Amino acid sequence: MVDDDPADVLLAQMALDELNAPVKVEVSHDGVRALARLKNGPTPDLVLMDMNMPALTGLGVLLKLGHTLRGTRVVLWSSGWKAQDEPAVMAAGAEAYLRKPTHYSDLLALLKSLTQGTR
Repeated sequence: MVDDDPADVLLAQMALDELNAPVKVEVSHDGVRALARLKNGPTPDLVLMDMNMPALTGLGVLLKLGHTLRGTRVVLWSSGWKAQDEPAVMAAGAEAYLRKPTHYSDLLALLKSLTQGTR
């Protein structure tokens, strides 16, 4: 998970705990650290990344990676979701570009759908 908002990270971790999701979660709080991790570490099964972060956006991370995450599901999300951003996000290699859920029950449903079948 890549997100600069500690509250969003905490809520997602709480939701994953509640779901008993069979996942190991690593968190990067900015795009620069996420880029380094994704270039140098083992490739994760899923990356859930905030679109709008200071220094390097989620889209910026994907563009710098240049489609090197084949086999990894990448989902960008944003509380400031804009439809006009979706084509660039998808062309950069994301599986989806979503609006961040505003209700905890919606976050649970989203994370359940994203983590089904992951390890």
